[in-house]
Amino acid sequence: MAGVTQKLKIYLIILILIIGCDSGKVHQVGEAVPANRATQIKEILDRPAAFLEQRVVLSGRAGQVCQHMGCWFVLQDNTQHILIDLEQGRTITVSRNISGDSLRVVGIVKRIGGDLRLMGKGVEIHRKRAKIWSFFNL
Repeated sequence: MAGVTQKLKIYLIILILIIGCDSGKVHQVGEAVPANRATQIKEILDRPAAFLEQRVVLSGRAGQVCQHMGCWFVLQDNTQHILIDLEQGRTITVSRNISGDSLRVVGIVKRIGGDLRLMGKGVEIHRKRAKIWSFFNL
């Protein structure tokens, strides 16, 4: 019996190591994000009239994420932050554990209720964590 338990422990450790090695993976959700230069969030907030109803690419890190169904998140770059609205998940959603991951987002700049936001059409997620830890939401 002790031999079986020992073998199970070894198999479990090997499984964790194999799964955990899948880090740095890029995951695409929705439309493909163009490779063009990302606009800084500060540019949009400083000159909203120039960007309203325009399609832009933003890049940064995911901050707060909708914990209900992943239908919105806050994107932070080195200048500011902005809400990325995925239209209540009608078209796309993101994983609820992407906080801290590096992202590139394509979408349309809108003003809703006086606030500027990006209506996200596509998200490119660059995972920095091993999959096993993401699975446990750590």
